[in-house]
Amino acid sequence: PLSPYDDTGDPYFKRLGHTDSDAIDATEGQLRAPQHIVMAPIAFTDAPGLHTFNTNDMGKYVQPQGDQPFSAQWWQARSKDDFDDPYTEKDTESQMYGDMLKGGIKNNPNESNVDDRKFYIFSQVYGPYTLQAGESAKIVMAYVAGHPAQIKNQDILTWDRSDAPVETKIQEFKTLGEQAAFENVQLAHFIYDSDFHHPPAPMNAFISPDDLTSSGFARQQIAWSDVSDRAVNPYTGQQDIVGYRVYRSTWFGWGPWELHDTVLKGQSSSSLNGQWSLAGGKYTYEDQATAAGFAYHYSVRPYNSGYSDWMGAGMVLADLPTGRARAHATGGYESGWGPATARTYDADDRRPFQPTTTETDQLDRKVTVVPNPYFVDDKHNYPRSRNLRFVGIPQKCKIHIFSAS
Repeated sequence: PLSPYDDTGDPYFKRLGHTDSDAIDATEGQLRAPQHIVMAPIAFTDAPGLHTFNTNDMGKYVQPQGDQPFSAQWWQARSKDDFDDPYTEKDTESQMYGDMLKGGIKNNPNESNVDDRKFYIFSQVYGPYTLQAGESAKIVMAYVAGHPAQIKNQDILTWDRSDAPVETKIQEFKTLGEQAAFENVQLAHFIYDSDFHHPPAPMNAFISPDDLTSSGFARQQIAWSDVSDRAVNPYTGQQDIVGYRVYRSTWFGWGPWELHDTVLKGQSSSSLNGQWSLAGGKYTYEDQATAAGFAYHYSVRPYNSGYSDWMGAGMVLADLPTGRARAHATGGYESGWGPATARTYDADDRRPFQPTTTETDQLDRKVTVVPNPYFVDDKHNYPRSRNLRFVGIPQKCKIHIFSAS
C-alpha cells in the first residue's frame, strides 16, 4: 500500500499531517478525490450492436477489422522514475510500436492484491483500418465522471462534507460512485444515439455583481433579470418557465447548495425564508434568514413545467436510460449553477450590513447580536467565521463584553 491507512478517495486526516493547504476547509475524513473517471467507447462501426454509429454517421466511415478494441493494456507505475509503459528513453521506435500493437485484452489490476495497488498507465488500440486516399475512420469516445451524491440526489459538497464515517464514504465511493459513472456513460450513449437531441433545459438566470446588496433591515438581498420569463423552449415553442429556485450556500460560491426558496414567475410574494418583488424587469429577493456581516452565496435557477412527451432523432422520453433523468425531464428541468453570472460570490465582501439611521441612533430598533450565545466552536459559529456582529447600534456607543466565567 502507498499509505498505512485506506486512502481510497484520498481522505483528509488532520492527525496524519495533512495541512490546511491540502484542502480548503476540508472536514475530517472528507474524500478529496471522490469521483470515478471513466473513458468509454460509444461508437465505431456500422454493424448492429452496442457501439453502432448513429444515423448521422452511419455509412460514412471505414470499418475496423475484427473485434474491438484490438488491444487494451495496463502498465504499472511505481514512482515517477520507475514505470513499465514504453517511452523513448528506454525503448526503440519499433519496440514502442510493438508494445502499442500487442493484441489482446489485459486483465484489470486486482485491488485485493497488495502488489497491484499502484498507479497505472492505460491504453486502448482500435483497428486495424485500411484507408484509401480521402477515406476516414471514426471512434466516438465519452469521458465521464461519477459521484456518490448523484445516486443519493444530494449536492456534491453536501456529501463530501457530511459527518458520515470515512468508512461509509469509501464504501459509497466504491459502489454508488461507480454506479453513477456507468449511468453517465449510458446518458452519453443516449445523447450520441439521438444525434445530440435531448429535452432542453432552461436558460440561466443573470445576476450582476451589483445585484448582491444589503436591504434596509441588514439582510442579504439579491436581484436578477426577468428575461427568463419570456424564454421560448426550442422544442415546444412555448414560454414554459414556471419560476425560479433559489439555492443558498453559507460555505462558498460553489456550494454546498440547499434549496432555500421558490419564486413563482411574474409574482411578488413572500415565504418563511424571504420576500420578493418584481418591478422594472427585475426580481428583487430579500433573504430574511440572514445576519449582518456574514457571508451568503446564492444560485438562482429557472425551472420549466416539464415534458409530458418528447421526441428527437427517433428517441422518446422512455428511451432516457435512467429513472432519475426521466424524472428530471418530466418533473421540471432547471438550469445549472456553473456560470458565474448565474450565482453570487462575496469575494468583494458584499455582505448584509446595517447603516446608521435616525432609528438606530435613537435605539428605536432592537440591537441584535449574532451569534448569541457565542462559543468558539463549529457548532455555534457561522460557517468559516468566528465573527461577532452587533446590528442596529447607534453611531456612538460603548459595548461591554463579558465572559461567562
